[in-house]
Amino acid sequence: MSDSKTIGEAISGAIDHLTRHPEEASYTDSAAIATLKGGLQVSVRDPAGRTVETDMSKGVGGGDTAPSAGWLFRA
Repeated sequence: MSDSKTIGEAISGAIDHLTRHPEEASYTDSAAIATLKGGLQVSVRDPAGRTVETDMSKGVGGGDTAPSAGWLFRA
């Protein structure tokens, strides 16, 4: 199956689910806990313990140890 078909099916499934359960489209999201690890490096954790690490490039004073938060947001 092609990626575009898989993505299309996933979007169609989400639309169908939210059409049948509109209350789930307007819930309050869970907390994100951000911890400054040093310099401009940040670790963000969700309630399930999953983490995302970010850092800024050396050109702006970071350590370039992880993607920047802006890059992750655009992704």
